[in-house]
This record gives sequence, structure tokens and C-alpha cells, in this order.
Amino acid sequence: MSRIKRRALVATGAAFALAPSIVRAQNKYDPGVTDKEIKLGHTNPYSGPLSAYGVIGKGITAYWNMVNDQGGINGRKINFITYDDGFQPPKTVEMVRKLVEDDQVFAIYQLLGTPTNTVVQKYLNQKKVPQLFVATGASKWGNPKEFPWTMGWQPDYATEAAIYAKHIMTNHPNGKVAMLYQNDDSGKDYLNGFIAGFGKNKDKFLIKTVSYEVTDPTVEMDDFEVDHHQFDDIAWPALAHRVPAFEALRVTSSWAGHYDYNVFDQNAFLGSCETVPNLILASGFSGHGLQHAPAVGRALAELIIFGEYRTIDVTPFSYARYTRGEPLREYNVI
Repeated sequence: MSRIKRRALVATGAAFALAPSIVRAQNKYDPGVTDKEIKLGHTNPYSGPLSAYGVIGKGITAYWNMVNDQGGINGRKINFITYDDGFQPPKTVEMVRKLVEDDQVFAIYQLLGTPTNTVVQKYLNQKKVPQLFVATGASKWGNPKEFPWTMGWQPDYATEAAIYAKHIMTNHPNGKVAMLYQNDDSGKDYLNGFIAGFGKNKDKFLIKTVSYEVTDPTVEMDDFEVDHHQFDDIAWPALAHRVPAFEALRVTSSWAGHYDYNVFDQNAFLGSCETVPNLILASGFSGHGLQHAPAVGRALAELIIFGEYRTIDVTPFSYARYTRGEPLREYNVI
């Protein structure tokens, strides 16, 4: 009779594949293993601000279903139990304890997230429950001496960010990087990796760094800081080249905030809507509607009264271009 022990699973390391150490012995297994089944536990943010990552848990579930459909592993089917932790570490602790103590899983497999793995790492190592292939690239997981039951999986974030930095310096020598990073170990690994990758050129390329919390519900208007570099070094020279008089002007105040625009082609929709009778459109101008209002008002008034444009033809801005998939872009806008 075969026997599978947790220590055998960890010792085999990357050879994993859940292939048990086969020993001729009595029918005795660690929790989560029978002659016909191996239980694996997992948590994932199926809800909350990072619910987009829920597809990972669904993908893993689909994979184990495929393995089971093909006969399982050495005759054992995988019972993959996954719970929603909403990417909230306290919830992760609750769900992992449930998996270990109530569901009696053999191992925790591919638990997603740096903060969520961190809060259960000591618990799982104390319980000698394998924490396998953690789904995070933080640089803290490769510590077998202190945490022998935790096994990393993907390249760490610091190395990844350093590679990006070197690519930017080589292929975009005049490029500028503004970094928005998650305020936890994973985000700080990325930040430190960029700093290390840029090296002595850090100040040239990495012009701004801002952190955020996963729990931040929205980005509000007052969260913005004015990016003077974007205007002074990019927009202003282009304006001055086109209109030399701009060189004599100087910025005296500034503001940054949300800017509403048409994501199809950043242009206006004017005139009749072919899918909704009697609907006349005058939208897509964002904060610049006032300066367009006289011309747009006259054109649409003619359309309503005469059924056609007479003095100002705004047909290129019709809604029909959207239904045809033909964007109308203004390439002279800075």
C-alpha cells in the first residue's frame, strides 16, 4: 500500500506534481490524503478591489478538473477547495485556518498575494502544512532555513523591475517613468528593483513615485499632484515651436484633476443618433464645451429646423463613425 507524507512532498521540491513518495507500508496518511484523494486548499480574491484576480483561482480549478478527468495523480483525485478572502489578510487567516483545521487539507496551494501569504506563513510552518508555490513574487519567500514549509514560485518582483529598468535605459534613453506602487512588500520590491536597475541614472529616469492602498475605494480629484515636468519639458516646447509667442508667457498657477473624454477617439459626437430616433447628440467635449458651443449650437439648430447642416457641416462628428468603427482623431492636439 502506498503512503504519502507531507515531509516527502516538501523534500521533492520542484519535482512536485504531487507525486507521492511511495513506500510499502500500512494504510496511514497525513491529513488530506486517502487512497483515492488529495485535498489542496486555496484562497483568492473573488470579491473586493482585486476581484479581477479571481480568474486565477478559476483557472487553477479548471486545471485540477482536467487532471481529475484524466485519472488524477497515481490514482488519486485532487479535491481543490478554494475560498474567497477578498484580498483582506484577516479574512485570509480565517479561511486558511478553516482549510487546515476543518477541511483538513494536505497543503495550501498557490495562495494569491504578498500580504495574504505573509499573515499565514508562520501558522502554516508551525502546523507543518506545505505552503506551496505562493502566487507572489516578493523577494521574502526563499528562506528555507526559517520557513521550510513555504515554497516560492515566480521570479521575484525586484528582479523583474530591474529588468524593466534596464530595458527602458537601453531602448528609451530619453524616457521618463512615474511609478504608482502598492504600499506593501510587493510594491516596495518593485520600487527597490527599479531604483537598483536604474542605478546612478535613477534621478534621470524615475521622476515620480506615489504609493496607494489596495483598500482605497476610488481615486479622488484631490489625490492628484501637478506634473510640472510633463508640461514644462514636453507640452510647452511643442507649443512654443508652433506659436513662438508662447516663449514670452509663464505659468503662474496650475491644477490637476479628472478629465472626462470620449474613449473611442477623444472627439465629439454631434448630430442624430441612428439607433435612437429623435435623439440629437452634442457630447464628448469635456471641459472645453464652452468654446465649441456657438458653432455646435448653430449646426444642430440647422439640423433640427431644416433637417440638414447649412452653414457649418459637422457630419464627420456623427455617431455613425462609432457604429462603423471609424475613429476621427485629431493629431494636432497636444
